[in-house]
Amino acid sequence: MFNPNGIGKAFGTCGEFLQVSLMVNDDEITEARFCTNARNNIILCGEIVTILAKGSTISKVKGLTADKILEIGGLSDTERYYAELAEKALGKAIESYINSNLKGNSELSISYKERKEHLNFLQSLPLKQKIRLTNFVIKEALDKHERPVIAWSGGKDSTVLLFLSLRQKPDIDVVWINTGVEYPECVKFIRKISSEWKLNFHEAKPEMTFWQVVEKYGYPFFGKGNSRGYWFNRVNLWKRKGRSELARVIEVTKASTECCRVLKERPASRMYQKLNADCILLGNIVSESHQRFLIWAKKGGYFYSSSEKRWKVWPLSIWTEGDVWKYHELYNIPYCSIYDKGHRRNGCWPCLMDIKFPDNHLQSLRRSHPKLWRFLIRDKGLGEVILALKQGLDAKELKEKRDRLKAQVEELIEKRPCYFDKL
Repeated sequence: MFNPNGIGKAFGTCGEFLQVSLMVNDDEITEARFCTNARNNIILCGEIVTILAKGSTISKVKGLTADKILEIGGLSDTERYYAELAEKALGKAIESYINSNLKGNSELSISYKERKEHLNFLQSLPLKQKIRLTNFVIKEALDKHERPVIAWSGGKDSTVLLFLSLRQKPDIDVVWINTGVEYPECVKFIRKISSEWKLNFHEAKPEMTFWQVVEKYGYPFFGKGNSRGYWFNRVNLWKRKGRSELARVIEVTKASTECCRVLKERPASRMYQKLNADCILLGNIVSESHQRFLIWAKKGGYFYSSSEKRWKVWPLSIWTEGDVWKYHELYNIPYCSIYDKGHRRNGCWPCLMDIKFPDNHLQSLRRSHPKLWRFLIRDKGLGEVILALKQGLDAKELKEKRDRLKAQVEELIEKRPCYFDKL
């Protein structure tokens, strides 16, 4: 819950307003948010003052001026009006905290629709202005925290973040989570760049293999948080068949996203703890998923994770995919060849989290790496699992019909359109 104890609201001449709310603990600003009814550069100025405030202290941000906001935002003097409104709102929030030390205020009232409009405006900014803002965010993270770390996946987004961050701190710690099922091209790319760029490189590995995770917990179907939810939409079908126990469905399919925790989150956490990391810079782009937008809409691209007890920073949060590729082109930044083979994102090659959508990972894998795809479908039994899902088998039927399912996989594996492309 966001309970601000410093609130400032500044009004413009045409009915627009900017409200800045601060949550302060012993002079440290642990959270800062803004809301506005404007659809112009007031949004950008609101982003700037809240980023400056987060993780800083009241004494440090008291002297923030409109000139500084203009400089950070790459705004001209004709847009001083917006910066002055932001300076005034922040000043009133600080004054509110110092004079009254208000407590128990309600959470900042701003809808996801309004934040979506904020995002649309910020995404529409010229790339030059986004680069300027990104460099500012990186500098804030480097200045405010003792041991910032870059989480680098080898993907196009995090490679741009790495390139920009190295310009400010060449010896910054760079962490790669090697899940053991990264695309071969990505592994080769990471090894090459870490050597050529002389990175302060750290490789984290999980304690279990992907196949051990699948055996114990099941395949990563349907996306984070959706594996079990998918089946609630099919409960009526199972009731009509006299099989209403959802647990039995999960047992048959072993639908699970535990692999993310075991292969990524836990080894990352161990490495960050080993490095005493207090801030993680990630190449997350908000437009890539609804879940990322929900986080950004609530917390922004610079926030403290109470569960992990460290700060997380998304310097590229408002960039688009087009921005990333344009930056690669402008500065001749290398990228992994996986993108030239039809993949829009890198990651774990056996991932099935988007299997219910067109052009999913599994389809791309079949086209780009047919040997790996056949290994997954035939040798690792995924084809039988997909058949069982489509045919509505229970655990007993699956066991009894295993030989028949294997034979069906052999019959279907080379047919096109491919039976295994989508559920």
